[in-house]
Amino acid sequence: MNEERYHELLGHLLDDELNSTQARELADWLPRNPDLRSDVQHHLQLWDLFSQQCQGERTADAFVEACKTRIAAGADGNIFVRETEQKLREAAGKKARTEGKSTLLLMDWFRRFVRSPRRVTGLAAALLIGLSILLFPSSNNEPTLAVAKGTRVTLERDGQSFPAQDGVKLVPGDALKTSTNGATLITYGRENTRIVVASDTELKFQNWKEGKRFDLRQGRIEATVAYQPKLHPMVWRTAQAQATVVGTELALEVSTNTTKLEVLDGKVELSSRVNGQVIQLTNSEYAVVADGTELKVQRFPWGRGTILREYWLGIQGFHVGDLTQDARYPNEPSGSEYRYRFASLTNWGSNYGARFRGYLHPPRTGAYTFWIAASESAQLWLSSDERPGVAEMVASLSQPVRLEEWEKYPWQKSERIKLQAGRKYYIEALHKVEKPEGDHCSVAWQRPEGKREVIAGEFLSPFTPATEKGIR
Repeated sequence: MNEERYHELLGHLLDDELNSTQARELADWLPRNPDLRSDVQHHLQLWDLFSQQCQGERTADAFVEACKTRIAAGADGNIFVRETEQKLREAAGKKARTEGKSTLLLMDWFRRFVRSPRRVTGLAAALLIGLSILLFPSSNNEPTLAVAKGTRVTLERDGQSFPAQDGVKLVPGDALKTSTNGATLITYGRENTRIVVASDTELKFQNWKEGKRFDLRQGRIEATVAYQPKLHPMVWRTAQAQATVVGTELALEVSTNTTKLEVLDGKVELSSRVNGQVIQLTNSEYAVVADGTELKVQRFPWGRGTILREYWLGIQGFHVGDLTQDARYPNEPSGSEYRYRFASLTNWGSNYGARFRGYLHPPRTGAYTFWIAASESAQLWLSSDERPGVAEMVASLSQPVRLEEWEKYPWQKSERIKLQAGRKYYIEALHKVEKPEGDHCSVAWQRPEGKREVIAGEFLSPFTPATEKGIR
């Protein structure tokens, strides 16, 4: 876990939004890092102090003004301490959020850290600064565009249109248009927020003084969003809806009269601009906003919604064989994640191998065609039923192609394969990466009488080891 991930989890902890997976991650990591364990305890103590001291303050302005008053009162340290201790005593009996211990009294806290009452004013000022950092954590609002070589992306700025260049800094008012094979990536410097803009998509950047603001006019985006300040969340607007994001993994898709939001992890507030309804979506949930349609939370059926992606780090070479011949493959991956469509993040890393595996649920009976697009080398395997042991390779790549470039080589496309609705089929993709930039892997299909598109989570369910027993 790096420092950025630690602060993200700490923010979720302080806001009571830590899910079970994140809690396990933090709990497993803290015992090995005593300095940061003390840092977590210190933050929780400050947060308990703040939550009791400011129960009646509902706005940032009110909080700041109240803290100014308390700092001024610090000129008489005894008054400041007595008033605050009294507020804490009124909340006696409530538990702190650290291992069931009772709330730390401010007097005890001061006695531990402050030797002289004359230092109260300085400590109060430091407390104000610390709490302001927690309430308004810094986030990078200066996006950078990553454009792969040969990819066509149009940037509109100040009434003029021109081809977007790799590494260009985006500013409020900019509009992006991707071509049919022109998917691109938006990053935010050291902040771990990444937005994949799919092909045939148009979006506009709004003023971001109060947080990241976008208008999605058509197409699809997929975003992994680092923890954002609650008062300055990320907001996506479409013609039908508005999605408010604090930190999550999500996908948002817009067609002529419909907006669809999919949430893989975290929590997103979705409001309808059609009828004013508001709902909250969390893990593996989705909702559709359209005229004449009730806005409601829906879960992907039959355990659908994601596909398992496992990865093995520290493997040299760019052939899939370099992955499959590694001593750790297939039973000892370095880690795993669940993707809400059959695609990896771009620019994920270098010198690694990955395996997607899960089940495909065709929505109707008929002939399907599959494509694979990836950096360096990849293979796509499909079974005639749910058994992994009878899967056959249907498409492959031994040379890199651009993101979602489907037609460069004939062998990256499968033959037409007949699938039956109501059945599930084991599907797997292997991907090997060596170079440190531009890595990606995605699988598309063309359904009967449909268009080619990356396989969405609603047609996938993840593989688990228990699933494999008895079906090889």
